[in-house]
Amino acid sequence: MFNPGSKLHLFVKALDAAGVTFPTDKQEVIDMLGNAEVQVAENEFVKAADMVKKFPVSEYPTGMAFMCAYYASIAI
Repeated sequence: MFNPGSKLHLFVKALDAAGVTFPTDKQEVIDMLGNAEVQVAENEFVKAADMVKKFPVSEYPTGMAFMCAYYASIAI
């Protein structure tokens, strides 16, 4: 059984595996993530890069700025 709360954890693991560091920008993160997928529901996966494409801002001077963009993208 998939725990919906683990989606963020799996997303962060994908970022770490891709070597994402800050400061960075949206295109660099998308390029680094490549085809990495994140489980978002039972038997449902999405490309991590597609998640980042939905972020409303493009510059991330810190990890906190990146996470704020993540939360803003799931709120809209």
